[in-house]
Amino acid sequence: MSWERRSAAIDAISALVLERGGGRLSRSAVKHYADGKFDVAWRLWVDDLPSSRYELHLLVDEDFPHSAPRVAIPGIDPLSWPHVEKDGLLCLLPPDAAVSVEEPANVALEVLADAYSLIQESAQGRNVDDFRQEFQSYWEIDADRNADLVVSIVEPVGPSREICFSRRQRRIFAGDSKDSLIAWMRNRGFQARDGDEAVDAGMLLWLPEPLLPAEYPSTAADVRMLAQQHSDVGWQVLADLAVRTPARVLVLLGADTLHGACFGAISLRRAQRSGFGAPREPLSKGFRPGRLSRSLSLDRYLAQTSKVQRHVVERADHQWVHGRDRDPRQSVLRKASVAVLGCGSLGGAVARLLAQAGIGNFLLVDPAFMAWRNISRHTLAASSVAKNKADALAEEVKRDYPHLASIRSSPSRVGPAACHLVEELEHCDLILSTMGDWGGESFLNELQRSNTALPPIVFAWLEDRVLAAHAVVIRRSSACLRCGVDHRGPALRAIDWPNEANVLQTPACGATFSPYGPAELCWAHALVAETAIDTLLDPSAVVGHRMWLARTERVHEARGCWSPSIIREVGDVGRGGFTVDRQWPASPTCPVCGTKG
Repeated sequence: MSWERRSAAIDAISALVLERGGGRLSRSAVKHYADGKFDVAWRLWVDDLPSSRYELHLLVDEDFPHSAPRVAIPGIDPLSWPHVEKDGLLCLLPPDAAVSVEEPANVALEVLADAYSLIQESAQGRNVDDFRQEFQSYWEIDADRNADLVVSIVEPVGPSREICFSRRQRRIFAGDSKDSLIAWMRNRGFQARDGDEAVDAGMLLWLPEPLLPAEYPSTAADVRMLAQQHSDVGWQVLADLAVRTPARVLVLLGADTLHGACFGAISLRRAQRSGFGAPREPLSKGFRPGRLSRSLSLDRYLAQTSKVQRHVVERADHQWVHGRDRDPRQSVLRKASVAVLGCGSLGGAVARLLAQAGIGNFLLVDPAFMAWRNISRHTLAASSVAKNKADALAEEVKRDYPHLASIRSSPSRVGPAACHLVEELEHCDLILSTMGDWGGESFLNELQRSNTALPPIVFAWLEDRVLAAHAVVIRRSSACLRCGVDHRGPALRAIDWPNEANVLQTPACGATFSPYGPAELCWAHALVAETAIDTLLDPSAVVGHRMWLARTERVHEARGCWSPSIIREVGDVGRGGFTVDRQWPASPTCPVCGTKG
């Protein structure tokens, strides 16, 4: 049936093309498009433009009619018009565009209509600005095929300035400073090589707008002209670098577009030639060592005869990784510091989510070690068994998010003996406690009441079998944790266990556990991570207590039931599977803060 559908769709396109005076192309005529991806193609022409007659190729791949046809202009220079790919294919639809399988001819008509509009706009020069706004695509087309990829963690803002770079494994890594670049590379697992000597000086030339293809620099003299035209500071930096006559200078070209910052990169190389002996340096030819003037050195290094190499830039900076320049929250989150106390199945995954969200500084605390029994429901896996959970998690987050500012860990136990830990908590913007240890959390709660420097605390915990999860935001001015918690735990429990089915026994003395897995945990992770982020962004706007309640069906399958207290709190739970926001009420009899309220 699929073959019959495809055959009928191809016949429909053939009839459409024939009506427009076109015809079928041989497969050999289109094999160069997209490395032979297309297997059927047609030729037709655009005749209704005053300036020229354009030949078009309409192509389909083996997924057609489930995929959209593509249009190409054979022999066109890919940088003559915007939205033209390297092999002449026109970029008309997004890669994930959905098309009608039942009406292939109408889909082809729409694609052709888009192609006609693009040709008309391009022929009349009405879309030239697209070259600037989509600079990244066109720079990649014109980059040198054998040039190393540049991975940039440089801040995507002006002004022009000196930066640094290091070449490893056919990659060039660029950063704003030597320290930040070395830290990033060490986080990624690169070993130090020759100390810090493997880091060289480069520059960011920040332009008022992205370049058009005709403006892309081809020689060192072109780079000099760009710097002199657009940035006095940039020219000074470039001149200082050129006078040093290094073997290579990396120049990042940066600019803002309507859609965020963009980068291209070029490298300038010192001209060299080899004789019978050691390589000779033509920049100083005719002068005794150290006697070459600055102006002549610039003229020779930044000469019209010195070709540059163009590189593709892949951004790995904070603003790009977290929101692709479009997340305004990052101005707060990347500077924030969060202490995660308890890096188990709840805290470990939430810490990772917060790192993914862009929080830049962490203190991870847990005295426990990973065991094989943990790996099915922990963000850490077998490679971390027998390692301290906090230390292993810190190493993993550093490696996976190397741009974050600071990831520290401590195997300390939270309590009166951890004086050094208390001092570190004072410098955090938020404390997230997922210890599940009411003794440690009681100490933390009392500490917040007596220590004015301690930030808000999010206390988070799971009920048995993860049929409910809780996150409570405690500020020094609000009701304290003890108002709703006694020595056995929270007063408000969502689930009752009439048959004591909440825990299971293992073949060891007193060793019980609550069975659950990653599918149940994901709801709790989302609840706690969202509460932590909301508290950082606007501490006063977060309701004191957030709960997630599982589906009623799951509660009954586990042989539990909704508690009378949760029914009084939320009413009919119904099918469950929802979150609840409520106040964390103050208790006038609270032994910690009741006398103050």
